[in-house]
Amino acid sequence: SFYFNEFYCDIHCSLSPDGKYIIGDGYPKGGYRQLLSIDRETGKSKIILAAKSPDPAHPDIRCDLHARFAFDGKFISFDTTADDGRREIAIFPAEYLSCE
Repeated sequence: SFYFNEFYCDIHCSLSPDGKYIIGDGYPKGGYRQLLSIDRETGKSKIILAAKSPDPAHPDIRCDLHARFAFDGKFISFDTTADDGRREIAIFPAEYLSCE
């Protein structure tokens, strides 16, 4: 289970359509932004993905994940930066949210 600390105390939050999960990204760590999943019933949490993030010393190319749910809650999309520096939107199935 993950615990909030100074690194993850300020995340961009999104609530799942069913209200069961909160997802959010923190500040870059080791060149990656991590997306957290928090189960609101149990309080358990986990990192569900890590996306490459440009050097935070260059704020003009910064890319927060700003993860969000599809209306039906089956997919999550997030902003990311491709290897060539272009911005992209990626999606993955929400089935990975479980903090079990």
